[in-house]
Amino acid sequence: MATRLRKTRKFRGSRNHGWGQVGQHRASGHKGGLGQSGMLKHHFSSMLKDDPKHFGHSSNNPPQRNIIKNGLVLGILTICI
Repeated sequence: MATRLRKTRKFRGSRNHGWGQVGQHRASGHKGGLGQSGMLKHHFSSMLKDDPKHFGHSSNNPPQRNIIKNGLVLGILTICI
């Protein structure tokens, strides 16, 4: 159900809705770029905190071969030991 007591109703006629005078909260500039931009520059510390494996390759490893004995799937490491 729609309500009259929302913040957008309070901001009707205020032109900037509380975001300052000229050009603030405009587009992607207020957050430092779109998407993955700045991961090696100004977003580097947040990248290390949130996604430390962001850079590098993970597809160079060959797939591990599984061997089935008596209905049990044994990985290569469990057979060698």
